[in-house]
Amino acid sequence: MTDEPNDTPRAPRSKSGFIRAKRDPNKPRTPPRPQPTEEERAASAERRRVREEAILRKQTDTSKFVTPERPFPTIGWSGGTDARDVTGRYHLCTTCGGLKADDCGMLHWGHDACRCDGWPDDEPLDDYEARMPCMLCRACGLAITRGHHRWRFLVCYPCRGRLATFNGQVGRKVLPQGIHSLVNGGPLLEVSRRPTKEQYDEFAGELNAMFKGVSGFHDWGARLVLDRLRQFGFTEGQLIPVEDYLDACRNGGIDESTGWQLLEQAWFDDV
Repeated sequence: MTDEPNDTPRAPRSKSGFIRAKRDPNKPRTPPRPQPTEEERAASAERRRVREEAILRKQTDTSKFVTPERPFPTIGWSGGTDARDVTGRYHLCTTCGGLKADDCGMLHWGHDACRCDGWPDDEPLDDYEARMPCMLCRACGLAITRGHHRWRFLVCYPCRGRLATFNGQVGRKVLPQGIHSLVNGGPLLEVSRRPTKEQYDEFAGELNAMFKGVSGFHDWGARLVLDRLRQFGFTEGQLIPVEDYLDACRNGGIDESTGWQLLEQAWFDDV
């Protein structure tokens, strides 16, 4: 069988080899989508804001955990804004003020150990970050913040607004909200060009100041918890349910504002 020449014209192809569709000249072009007006943009932004606020209210609503048997549940803040009822999961060490748990029930949940258990000095950084325990809020000492991650917060969600107000009153970030520089809003070093020695020194100075702030704030929160434990008669060497400590605080008239009053007195009376 002989091959007969095929004179049928081939469809045009692009450089990549795909056949390009030929547009029908009689078919009208699709009109461009009209641009939204300023009023439509504002209405869309308002709908998005209302939707985001509704989601945030649902995440931060702690009243859903309240029962007649437990009017003050143990609240854990997982992922920054996600409130969880972690009643019965934690014990509090009366020696160091740290939390212990077999299953913390948080995001990236894990085993929590207090300082008294001791941590190896040569532990790899990833393992160290994964084992960083959950802790009581460093400001109010009445809620638990999630651990086991470098993006963890030092304060619970309700205290984050108070922290921003406090730093605004001081005029600079004296209280960090997390342990990582990005969680605290910097500092950042521009790498698009070679930084100068002065820029390196400024960057290092800001980082060192943040690290000192994290360490100081962490120690402040631990002392706050230990002072309350001694005030309510809990001696060293005990491991108590964290609910016993929280109940003693509530019965002793301590609420979320008490810790902030002490912080303000300590800071503004010393400056």
